[in-house]
Amino acid sequence: MTKRPLPKYVHEDRDRHGNVRRYFWRRPGPKVRMHEEPGSPEFWHRYAELMRLSSLGAIERKPKRGEPPPHKTLGWVAEQWMHSREFTRLGKQTQKDRRWYVDAMLAEPINRTLPGVTFAKMPIERVTKEAVEVLRDRKADTPTSANTRVFLMRQLLRWAVKQGYVPTNAAEQVENLPYKSDGHRTWLIEELQQYRDRWPIGTKQRLAFEILYWTGCRISDLAQLGRQHVRGGRIIFTAHKNRERSPARIDIPAAPELLDIIANSPCGELTFLTTEWGPPYKSHKGLSRRFVDWCREAGLPKGCSGHGIRKAAACELALKGANVNQLMAVFGWKTAKEALRYTEAAERARLSDHAFILRSRTEPGTICSHTTPSSNVLTLPSAKNTRKNNDL
Repeated sequence: MTKRPLPKYVHEDRDRHGNVRRYFWRRPGPKVRMHEEPGSPEFWHRYAELMRLSSLGAIERKPKRGEPPPHKTLGWVAEQWMHSREFTRLGKQTQKDRRWYVDAMLAEPINRTLPGVTFAKMPIERVTKEAVEVLRDRKADTPTSANTRVFLMRQLLRWAVKQGYVPTNAAEQVENLPYKSDGHRTWLIEELQQYRDRWPIGTKQRLAFEILYWTGCRISDLAQLGRQHVRGGRIIFTAHKNRERSPARIDIPAAPELLDIIANSPCGELTFLTTEWGPPYKSHKGLSRRFVDWCREAGLPKGCSGHGIRKAAACELALKGANVNQLMAVFGWKTAKEALRYTEAAERARLSDHAFILRSRTEPGTICSHTTPSSNVLTLPSAKNTRKNNDL
């Protein structure tokens, strides 16, 4: 039985172990390995796809490890941006997160019918508003991720404009996807007590909770706090967030309740919290996931996390009368915007309480009576006055 000849552009050879290897090679394009068995439906499907891509010039040589992308492409500009001073001055974790997002965008195909042509190979001058919208809309199911893509493309192209690679920033014309989120879920008073009931004093779980509650710190701060930060009856540390660009120094009183719990809990040498094996947590994200596990074991609902305790602490201080500057000092906020969220909510609660006290003092039937309006009845201005007040 004679062996069926291979179709055009398909070649065979043998490696040093005698294994047969097949390649599709249509010059001047690169070789593409074919693992399908000749004559099978999978082989002919793969062959037809490679013929179509090669006729379009969409089969390109796979870059070697460490090889830079082609000059003046989006991938090349992105690599230049991520080595610029503007990018490297960011925190290490921020750099890592942004690089991950950018690499994911660059690896996506421009058109799903041509998987070999990715956004990394797109010439920088062809990065239009429509191209950025494609990247955004592919994450439409998760608006936060979609808007992060738009934000990073704005940053990247803004730098590219400064360098003269493109005349305008096409991403500035792209709108964010609308979404509504209240952020991390704020713990309820009952949930705080439920966690305490599940984890008694003397456990690592309770120690982590009480540090978060009494200091209002973030999980990233919890991972680094230790005995060296407690001195003179105070807890003094530099917040982990923005510590390289705009450090915030936290200097708060050490609550006696917290000091008593620390004295009666297992603590590490350098940090209060340690892993099961003894050393401190290298990544605060690992500690964050661990704390969520402890919340689940306590029977708390989904959404309870370490940051929610920080929000609960801010709510409690605001309800007890802490002003904007006091909240900024405790929680390390640099602007009043975040603190105002809590003080305004607390003020609304106090005003509503006062309003209901006034209501309880009102004579029964005064508001709903059909008698002549008295001083207790709210009256509207006349139509004449209303028009006058609304004139320009």
